[in-house]
Amino acid sequence: MITQTKTKLLKFYWFIVPLILIGHLLITIGSQLYTKQLEKLIVEKQALVYTAPRLWELSPEKQIEQIFGEDARLAEAIFRAESGLNCNAVSSTNDLGIAQIQPKFHAKRALKWNGNLMDCTTNLLVAKEIFDEQGFEPWVSWQNQSYKRFLK
Repeated sequence: MITQTKTKLLKFYWFIVPLILIGHLLITIGSQLYTKQLEKLIVEKQALVYTAPRLWELSPEKQIEQIFGEDARLAEAIFRAESGLNCNAVSSTNDLGIAQIQPKFHAKRALKWNGNLMDCTTNLLVAKEIFDEQGFEPWVSWQNQSYKRFLK
């Protein structure tokens, strides 16, 4: 009886152990393939990050395009009317930069970036925030429609 039990147990081990080993092998191979795919994706993503131009490296027109998306054409016309697309523009009412942002109302918004409304990128990012909340209504060139001569 003990011999029969040992024989059955040995048959069971001879059956189970290879299954466990095969399962372990499949899991190992699968995880290695998954790891290689993941590494490949990470490398591809890093390549995108390093080859994509940083926003501040782009021309003002390209920055407007990137920041304002489908509203870029209109935004560019408004900012041309406001400042001539001059990132260093200062109006007689002390509105600053390409989008003529009023620092007394929006200086805190600029702190999310570098805090400098005379920086073209910061100025446009603040302008986008204002636009998202209020549309183009705050800009004088929108109100008096002087932007229309700059529409392409």
